[in-house]
Amino acid sequence: MSLHSFLINYVNKGFDLLLSGNQGIYSQAIEFYEKFLDQFPEHKLAKDVEQNYAKALHNEPKPNKTTILSTPREEELTGDGSTVVKIRNISPVKIRIIFDGPTLLVKVLEPCQSCQKSPKACLGNIPLGSYAVPPGQYKVIVKSIGDDKVTPYIGSWMLSSNTSYNECFSIQDGGFLSRLKKFMSL
Repeated sequence: MSLHSFLINYVNKGFDLLLSGNQGIYSQAIEFYEKFLDQFPEHKLAKDVEQNYAKALHNEPKPNKTTILSTPREEELTGDGSTVVKIRNISPVKIRIIFDGPTLLVKVLEPCQSCQKSPKACLGNIPLGSYAVPPGQYKVIVKSIGDDKVTPYIGSWMLSSNTSYNECFSIQDGGFLSRLKKFMSL
């Protein structure tokens, strides 16, 4: 079996799990899609996988302790009508960010190698993702990669045109902390 055939079968297995309608299957489909995206981020099937991945994440039963992600702070006007979201990762693990709205965007933000448990320890070179998206209403999920015990942040963001937004994420004490601007200036 060729690599291409293997990958198509792998993606279809995740899709079949989604179509089964069984609520418990979403986590298995998510696992399939995450492995695919981690191993083959540039593959021609990646966009299809991202769409099904976002669908599975939104339909997966949420834990009792869902962490709500509020809209990030407006930083400044862009002056050109664009909408830009800047996210910094001040945690020692990768995070995956899913924007699902007028466009679908699935991005991975590298960990902060110099960061420790405390956000105060990470004021230097912090990984930054800058994402241009069309304005509109987005379902947003931020989840850690490699730490299944961390509850993902889930929110609904209304992003306006001509605006730049800023957010900072850290993993501390088994969960995400957001809004760490008191420790650092973005």
